[in-house]
Amino acid sequence: MKYLFSILFLFSSFLGKAQLFSESFAYPEGTPLSTLLWDVHSGGTTNPVLTSEGLVFGNAPMDGGVALSGGGQDIHQGFKAQNSGTVYASFLVNVAEASSDGEYFLHLGPEDLGTNFRGRVFVKKADNRIAFGVSKSSSSANYANKVFQFNKTYQIVLKYTFQNSSKTDDTVELFVLENQTNAEPKSLVSAKEGEFDSNNIGSIAFRQGSGSKAATLIVDELRIADNWKDAVSLKRELSVELTLPDNLYAYRSKCVSEPVFPVTLNAYWPETELSIWSPSVNIMEFSVDGLNWSDQVTFRSTDNAYYEPFYIKMLATEVADDEGELTISIDNYGAEVIDHITARYAIFGLREDCSMAVKDVKKIQQGDSLLVTGVITASANEFSGFNYIEDETNGIRIQGDYGFEIGDKVQFYGILSELNQELVLQANTLKNARVLAKQSKEPKVVTLANLEEHVGSLVKLENVTLNDPNFVFLPNVNESLSQGNRVSPARIWSTTKIDGHLKPQGEFDITGVVGQYRDQYQIYPRLESDIENLGEIPESGPNISKEYTFDVAAWNLEWFGSEGNGPRDEALQMANAVQAMTEIDADVFILEEITSLNAFDDLVSSLGNYDGVCSPAVSGSGDPEFAQRVCFVYKTNTVKMVELKPLLGGTPVIADYPESFDRFWASGRLPALFVCDVQIDGVSRRLHVIGVHARANRNNPDERELVYKMRMRDLEVLKDSLDLHFSLASIIMAGDYNDDVDETVVTGFTKSTYSGFVSDTDNYKVLSKELSDKKEKSYLGYDNVIDHVMVSDELFDSVIEGGTQLQLSFIDIDGYPDNTSDHLPLLSRFMLKSILTSNVYTELDSVLIYPNPTGGDIKIGIDEDVKENVHLELFNIKGEQLDGFDADVKTVQKKLSKVLRKQASGVYIIKLMVGDGFRTYKIVKN
Repeated sequence: MKYLFSILFLFSSFLGKAQLFSESFAYPEGTPLSTLLWDVHSGGTTNPVLTSEGLVFGNAPMDGGVALSGGGQDIHQGFKAQNSGTVYASFLVNVAEASSDGEYFLHLGPEDLGTNFRGRVFVKKADNRIAFGVSKSSSSANYANKVFQFNKTYQIVLKYTFQNSSKTDDTVELFVLENQTNAEPKSLVSAKEGEFDSNNIGSIAFRQGSGSKAATLIVDELRIADNWKDAVSLKRELSVELTLPDNLYAYRSKCVSEPVFPVTLNAYWPETELSIWSPSVNIMEFSVDGLNWSDQVTFRSTDNAYYEPFYIKMLATEVADDEGELTISIDNYGAEVIDHITARYAIFGLREDCSMAVKDVKKIQQGDSLLVTGVITASANEFSGFNYIEDETNGIRIQGDYGFEIGDKVQFYGILSELNQELVLQANTLKNARVLAKQSKEPKVVTLANLEEHVGSLVKLENVTLNDPNFVFLPNVNESLSQGNRVSPARIWSTTKIDGHLKPQGEFDITGVVGQYRDQYQIYPRLESDIENLGEIPESGPNISKEYTFDVAAWNLEWFGSEGNGPRDEALQMANAVQAMTEIDADVFILEEITSLNAFDDLVSSLGNYDGVCSPAVSGSGDPEFAQRVCFVYKTNTVKMVELKPLLGGTPVIADYPESFDRFWASGRLPALFVCDVQIDGVSRRLHVIGVHARANRNNPDERELVYKMRMRDLEVLKDSLDLHFSLASIIMAGDYNDDVDETVVTGFTKSTYSGFVSDTDNYKVLSKELSDKKEKSYLGYDNVIDHVMVSDELFDSVIEGGTQLQLSFIDIDGYPDNTSDHLPLLSRFMLKSILTSNVYTELDSVLIYPNPTGGDIKIGIDEDVKENVHLELFNIKGEQLDGFDADVKTVQKKLSKVLRKQASGVYIIKLMVGDGFRTYKIVKN
């Protein structure tokens, strides 16, 4: 609800001339700050920030504070933005508990806060005491050497000084006061140099920290000013303030409940009693509890502080005008009028069936009950869990599924509320909706320029284009529409059956309902027929029977098994994963973001002829709810596991690593090596399958560059290791790369963090790069392919052309992004080369392999004019294949010698093919 604040009387300005913001939190204990005009910017409703008892310090009134404890909701308040000079933020704090890791609990920010947190105030445990720290923009603090006591109240002052000569020269200082002082002392500690500045300072925020790192504390008496004296002053000025809604109204009918509005008296006044009444006759009544009504309310206080919520009821009227005027007065104990306020209010008429025009519905307060009559233009059959109803004046969203269909004329009893800033009707469960008849509704032809006027209505846009006409429509993703010089989103809901279709090219017409998400107005097409020139659903890849191919799929199965992260319905995610994997039917699945091993075991059991294994290397410090690991699921009739191990686990500390080395490879989520023997249609091959889930990106500009540099270094180390230790292995490296390979997804950079692999075309090939080149997308809602598959040169000739494709699993899974994953599976198919057999090839009789016995070095005696590649397989005496090579003679000699030198002494078998000739050799390794 929007509020109009009317300050009725002030002995002196409540906010001094140089004071920008003041809050004493003189509210009832347990009041959510989100109901007191503070804005939630993170954490939703989890562990909401509540008012608490106040703190005692100097002459500060103990009239309420704010309690912060544990992770959860973060909240901020704006004030007049400053971009020069100095900003002081003062507050009282009393710390009950803190972690030795430390965490920030309060910060400043620009007027449009976003994630640009500036001037962060930290606290940590230091032995049995506490230390305060500060940063300008970093998530790590510069702590003071001086320590302070738990459970003692201090006044902290945060000082932000603009220098405005570069983007990193502003200064941030912290003061901790044990007594009030009017003179600015020397600061306790300053932020490190070189951190990012803020364009302006126009918001103050409370942060509840990251889980166990967060402190438990109380904050009170918050002041922000452009000078020290006004910031640290705790004197409370006399004031009387009455808060009224800005949309007061009454009805010209008694066939609906008379509207009731919340009002608040907030005062600091030297009287023991204040009364509220109205000289306006037969317009309103007053109530403290919303049940008992009279012509006035009276409040009493023993400490001169008043924070008094109450209600006014607007009585039904027969006035024919569309507006009226009211007066509210405030009296003291002696019945003397302190002051009064006048306000305008709207008067709404109702139809004969007591329904209200939709255009008027949008003007009433949230929480009021009403009746609307109109035609359903979109139903829960098209949009999961909501509908749209439209009358001759406007349209509005109805939340819930009531069995409506497009074209139903209905009477709906609703309660007005808001969802992501869009006004919606929730069902009034005391009265049932009725379908009256069938009635068609033609869309209005509008333009992108006037969408705001038609929120909730069915419209048609002509001659629009897509800013990105590539690939297919993805579920629950916004597409950007252009018309003239205007651009607006079109939301493709997953239940419309539009997703999966190729996008129209060039200009086309689109029909849909105008929806709203926060400050954006969007088109919601409902049906495939709503989009002109909609393409077909593309084929999934080469039509080759999987009986003859080896298929590998990589899939980030979002927070699989984590009850606190990812899709909420764990059972549904499990069922959908089984459905998608059964349809894909790969020989090996590489799954990322597996958190629960029990859930993984259940998944494997549900697939039938598969087995599975997970890497022990995890991120999230091993916390079961936040750990993410790479797992492998493989067909038992085609794949035999030889070994599973994390790679790079023994990497020595890298001195110049961009951050603390404990953050190497996503803080422990190392690449996982799955060595397996594969048999497909008589073909046998040992493969080294590497599953990767690289470090994720960050939206915060302060961390964006750091993450980029860490991932770049992680991959340089991986490539060096593979080149050194696995140069002869048949490698398939797939998974969530968290970067594209044609160019990086990180803003401000162009070079992919995988550029070392991409440029080494002699040894590696990224099969999914062609998907990036075609502007496809693997991460829903984003513009790049970040899930990839790459092979080493040993498998170049096994790749099936066009056999690497993103799988459109969402087509058969409604609500896929919400209940399954935010990534698409990636499938890559191979036609592996046959193992040499004597009944296929004629036996060679003129090629020698020597010396024999050998210490490892091998020569292949063959005519120099043989230009074609030779194919060689190496086996141990048990018949287990150790490796295989397909290259020119010199390369095969070199690779074979390198492998043999590493083998133990014993007898080995070599199978060699040149052209259509074949021979087996027995070699003794000394």
